[in-house]
Amino acid sequence: MHTTEKEIHPLLAGGLVLGMLADMLLRTVPWGLGTLIWTVAFMAITAFLARRYDYHIPLRVSLLTIPVCFFAASFAWRDSDTLKLINGIALCSLFSLAALRRSNGSLAIGRVNEYSLGLVREWLSAPIAYVQSTTTAISLLNLSRPGIGSTPMAVIRGTLISIPLLLLFGVLLIKADASFEQLVMTLFDIDLSALFSMVLWLPICTVIGGGVLLRIMLEPKRSELTPLRGQASVGMIETGILLGALNLLFLGFIASQLGYFFGGSDVLASTQGLSAATYARRGFFELVTVSLLVLPLLLTAHWLVKAESTRSARLFKILSGSLVIMLFAIMASAMHRMFLYQSSFGLTELRLYTSSFMVWLALVFIWYLKTVLFEKRNRFAFGALISGLAVIALLDIVNPDAIIVRTNTAHPAANNRIDTHYLTTLSSDAIPALVDAVPKFDPLARYAVVSYLEWRMKSLQDRDWRSWNMSGQIAQTRIIERMRQAQ
Repeated sequence: MHTTEKEIHPLLAGGLVLGMLADMLLRTVPWGLGTLIWTVAFMAITAFLARRYDYHIPLRVSLLTIPVCFFAASFAWRDSDTLKLINGIALCSLFSLAALRRSNGSLAIGRVNEYSLGLVREWLSAPIAYVQSTTTAISLLNLSRPGIGSTPMAVIRGTLISIPLLLLFGVLLIKADASFEQLVMTLFDIDLSALFSMVLWLPICTVIGGGVLLRIMLEPKRSELTPLRGQASVGMIETGILLGALNLLFLGFIASQLGYFFGGSDVLASTQGLSAATYARRGFFELVTVSLLVLPLLLTAHWLVKAESTRSARLFKILSGSLVIMLFAIMASAMHRMFLYQSSFGLTELRLYTSSFMVWLALVFIWYLKTVLFEKRNRFAFGALISGLAVIALLDIVNPDAIIVRTNTAHPAANNRIDTHYLTTLSSDAIPALVDAVPKFDPLARYAVVSYLEWRMKSLQDRDWRSWNMSGQIAQTRIIERMRQAQ
């Protein structure tokens, strides 16, 4: 990384500020309002440094702040841990995209391996970049002060290197032995939680946050991710045999499913040893796996195939296009199985999020047909990423936990019982719908749910302000209203 002292020092200082803010805002779980504040602080520090030290950030990359703000705000909006995990992945992807495309500002054009491996690489490179820059800054500091002898500087460097290691091993030894812990506590009166935070959490947040800041602001030399095809190519005959065989396999599967599609539960009932639950449970996740594996297969085949003529290229389009079309029928079969399974056992987070993943896969395959098969492969990766972000944003808006409660209480499972125990394991996003559904429960279940709601309200009131979110606030309000009505 060819950087000067003028470039490094403000960025390292910005990373240190981000680390201290993360230590204050993100150490408390679950993450909520603190995540939004930290993200806004990150963007504010980036904007300040870019303006103060004349770092150029392309306009298109700057526009990524809009979805970043949305997904960061979702932490202060929704309470579901699953949604927070997915939104966290979206945030990491957007930060990586900003670092990846900071040099040329082009977002829509990019290779598949560049967007997949490149986004992961940016995050892995971030802490390394910060540590390397810190070392460079220390070297520049030593060279810029020729009046200082080598021995004092060596002592300073040795002390700086020793302190974090002493603290790290000291914490581990304190955790390992009670008598040593008592000795250290007597001598130094140390707050172990604060020491642990200082040793691990603060440095980790600093090197990650500061590293991402460095990757976005500077233009380090990045290794090229374009794989050289060289001799690794496959002729159209081999590719045609593979795709043709898969087409026949998929066609046979679809033919076997036509009766279940059009006959519905009557066909299932007439099939010996096959209940709706068995039919749905056996096939859904296998079909999801099939759908997921077809995409890298087609992308790899398109990259490796050596189309000797226009006729060969047309044959590849026909075979791969028909495979995708039949895959839509297979995905429809998977969704049909999920509907049957939901009818028997109700809706859960796993079933809802997996179905949402299938919707995203369908969008990706449609985009594949519009781009890769029409010689616009370089536009595929960005479109796939954007469609994924759009699906995540839609999940934030529709509130999956509330949908699960409304679905299971409006249409009970086949045994005509509502699984209230599962509903009480959902997040505060589900509380308003759960309060509305209380009259539908039998007396024993109603008592259990009301007791849960009272406990939930107390736990929400005890939350740290950094974990605050709007769903939790709304949940408290609805529970209080329900308690007043009950009185």
